[in-house]
Amino acid sequence: MRVETKRLILRSFREEDIDAMAQLFANPDFMRFSLGAFTERKKTVDFIEKVRGWDRAGMPSQFAVVSRSEDAVIGYSGFLHHPEVPGEVEIG
Repeated sequence: MRVETKRLILRSFREEDIDAMAQLFANPDFMRFSLGAFTERKKTVDFIEKVRGWDRAGMPSQFAVVSRSEDAVIGYSGFLHHPEVPGEVEIG
């Protein structure tokens, strides 16, 4: 799935997004209302693989948020599944 606005593109994550997302996930300010800063790149890889797995399963998922003007990933948004509460989905 892909959603486009005048300034943003929301699309599925790709392998080439890992480096940009690792930088964002390592930033405490960026992550303060989310999962907390990731100190290991592997956590970013694991997160993106989990999201891509949801995509492959046809489940609502997270989107990479891309700035049209910079053609760069600037964040993420979408649906988060909670394994401890099956069927529970958070929008963020």
